[in-house]
This record gives sequence, structure tokens and C-alpha cells, in this order.
Amino acid sequence: MENPNPFEIVIIEGALRDPKTNQGKDVIKEAIENKRLWVNADAYIVRCKKNKAIVWEKPFPGMRDITKEKNTVAEAKDIEEFDDFGRKLKMKPRKMPDRYSIDILGFDSTARSMFFRHLPRTVDTMNKLGYHFFYGYNKNWTYGPCKDGDQIQKEFVDLWYRFAHKYKDICHFGFTFVTTLTHEVGLTLETLDEYLAGRLAQLHLSGALDNSLSIIMGDHGNRIGLQQYSYSGRIEERMPLMAIRLPNNFAKTYPTEYGHFIKNKYKLVSNFDVHQMLKDIALMRLGKSDVSREGRGISLFTEIPRNRTCREAYIAYNFCMCLIDQSNVTKPYKNRESKSKEERTKVAKIIENCNSSGELEAEFGFSMAKNPP
Repeated sequence: MENPNPFEIVIIEGALRDPKTNQGKDVIKEAIENKRLWVNADAYIVRCKKNKAIVWEKPFPGMRDITKEKNTVAEAKDIEEFDDFGRKLKMKPRKMPDRYSIDILGFDSTARSMFFRHLPRTVDTMNKLGYHFFYGYNKNWTYGPCKDGDQIQKEFVDLWYRFAHKYKDICHFGFTFVTTLTHEVGLTLETLDEYLAGRLAQLHLSGALDNSLSIIMGDHGNRIGLQQYSYSGRIEERMPLMAIRLPNNFAKTYPTEYGHFIKNKYKLVSNFDVHQMLKDIALMRLGKSDVSREGRGISLFTEIPRNRTCREAYIAYNFCMCLIDQSNVTKPYKNRESKSKEERTKVAKIIENCNSSGELEAEFGFSMAKNPP
């Protein structure tokens, strides 16, 4: 006899099972038909059976409500803000945590300029939401691009979105990194443009960005393909994407740190500086003048010198993008001492004027964006 309810929810614990919840066994619960469900679990599988045989199943990552009982299935309302008759309910006032949250979305092998080319809608949305792009940030497919007839990378973006939305009123740290889409070739990034722009807009409308430091980044530019045979491709490889949006009240609450942050957009910075900034947020060591920072890097909330060198920023020589020609320094000179002094003076002058677009254009044939007023 066919099961009258062919749907079931299998709550899974993964490799490290919780002995208090299922004694080493997966919890199987009957699904409510034709109703919106809420599964309060970290991970679960939805199954459809016919005559006890599984005809369809799909795993889902859960976003558990820590205030409710774990590993339960309950009926959920379609819209929490309205009752069954469409009347707006009086919601409890939203209480934001005293500390900032951090949400990071990363794309493998993605340079800033490549991100601009392939995701114009997303860049436009990020610009409207107040993301700051850093212009001096230096630094055979294994998996199929599709799963169950849909693009698998959308599931990772959706997971990043759901996590930030679910825990917007709870201090949290989230890190999502997408590798399979852009590691081998950059042009496929375009397939995420409309979806990512929509998710960013939804995060903004829901208030999930209000109290969070949001980062969209790449680890490095694309290292595979024909672009590596071009001059611009070699530059892109060493200048990954780094875009940061600060919490809504940050500029007003911490004006000094905000001022340094804006100025540092056009200066030479590295991943060590971003790490120090993240520690400032996580430890809430903001608005203080006597902060002791250990390790490498200068926080982006601290003023970074204009004439900073790659060596001072802990950037390896082969990744340095200051583009200073020192090829003649190693050649023997008749008057070695005077020539060495002359070369050092020339190098120091170029470094000092590193952010001047006119100087770079005259020296190397291209220009950089000027510092903001």
C-alpha cells in the first residue's frame, strides 16, 4: 500500500554526531503536506518516496534558530509581519547587538578590474550600498558547474545570504568562499551578476547590512588562460578584488577611524592590514588611542603612510606593483658611490609620488585614480 504522505525530513548531524539528540542515528520526521515548513536543524535532507522507494531527495543547509528546540519540524507562516487576514502585526522592536558582525564573501582568482568587467549590475548595487573598493590592494575543473540542473555556485551565495539575514541581530562571523566558478576562467563570473546583485539588495532591504562589516573579495587574480600573456593580465593576477562596506553608524560613531579608512583606499595595503582591521572589529578596539597591535600589518582604520614600500607592507618582490625600474642599479659604475646615491634619490622620489596619476602616466604610460578630495 502506498504511503499517504510520501514526504519525509531526515535531520543529519554529519560525521560528528550529537549523542544527546539522536544517539548516533539520523532523525527522520514526517513532513507536513502543502504547508510551509521550518526545519530547525543545521543540515537536513528532504525525501520523496513512492512505495517505500526514494524517487527524489535533496540536502539543504539549515539556519537554526538558537532560541528554539533543536532538530524539530514546525509549520511556518508565509509572511511573519501579517496575520492570516492580511492585517499587519505589531512586531517587537529590533534589538541590535552592541558589537559589529563580519560577513565575508570571496571569489577565487578574481581581480578588481575583472570583477568590474563581468559583474556590472553587482558593482552598481555595491556602489549604491556604500561598498568601498581598495585600489592598492596587492596580492582542468575539479567540480562540475551544475548540480540538480542548477548552478551550484548560487547555492553558496544563497548560503552566505541566508546566514547574514538569519543572524543579523546576533553578533556573528561568516566566511563563504566560491572556487569552482572562477578558478580556471574569469568570464563565467558573469553568470552570477544578476543573482548576486539581487541578494545584495535584499540584504540591504532586510537590514542585514546595518550592523555588519561586509566584505566581497578575491584571493588573487586569474592565473590561468591567455590573459597571462598580456601585460594587464599579469597586473590583474597581483591585484585581487577587495571591497568593504562599513556598518551604517560607523562614520558617525568613529569619525577618526572612518577618515583613515577612506584615505587608505588609494594607498598600498595588503592582506595583513585587512587582518588587523578585522581584529579591530572583532575585539571592538575602536575609538581608542592606546591600542596595542601585535603581528604584521597596519589596520585600515589607522593612517597608512603615503610612501609605503612593498617591503614595509610585507609584500613579496614578485607581487609588488609599485613598478619601479631598478634594473640599472646592479650595473657597475665608474663612480659607484655617487651613482648609488643618485639612484636611491630617484627611487625615493618615485615612491613619494606613487599616488600621483600624472607621474605614473609619464613614467609608465598609464594612470591611476587620484586621491579623493
